[in-house]
Amino acid sequence: MPRTVTATIRLASLVTLACAAVGSSTLTGCDSNGPDQPKKTPPLADPARSGPGTFYDECGFVNDESVVAITGLPTLLPVSRNGIKCRWEAAGGHPYAMFVWFRGSPIDRERLGSEASGRLVTYLEIDGRRAYTSRDPADQFCEVGIQDNDDFVYWLVDFTAADRPADVCAPVLALANLTMEKAS
Repeated sequence: MPRTVTATIRLASLVTLACAAVGSSTLTGCDSNGPDQPKKTPPLADPARSGPGTFYDECGFVNDESVVAITGLPTLLPVSRNGIKCRWEAAGGHPYAMFVWFRGSPIDRERLGSEASGRLVTYLEIDGRRAYTSRDPADQFCEVGIQDNDDFVYWLVDFTAADRPADVCAPVLALANLTMEKAS
């Protein structure tokens, strides 16, 4: 191999290692519990449940009418629909609801992104699966991620101040539970 190619590969490897070290040291001290709260560690994935997850039909088995009824947002219309992602929006793109099926993707990456964004993250279990909810500080949207072996499914509803329910996570959890119920 030419000397410049070898040097370039070594430099790229060093940069990758440096970025990984900086990223892990930055995330190590991050948590959403505040300085006076004990650090909570999410439950670890069950190694016995690794491999491909459940097959989730289009939109997580949830039809347009159910999305409208559960969210209480009568102006939502489907704007994208395929085997891994569905999105419903009101005119102008807001409010909206979204379902995504992440194949072979770690749920913790999504959860850590929520925590790093300053959202309130709560750990829970849905249908025997590890899950989390995340809501923004303005309490206008909620997302839920549910682990399914090496996959996870994700529901998000983003409300406006005028149409948000008292508990923004209640409709999102209802959509997630409906998906899990129909997947069983």
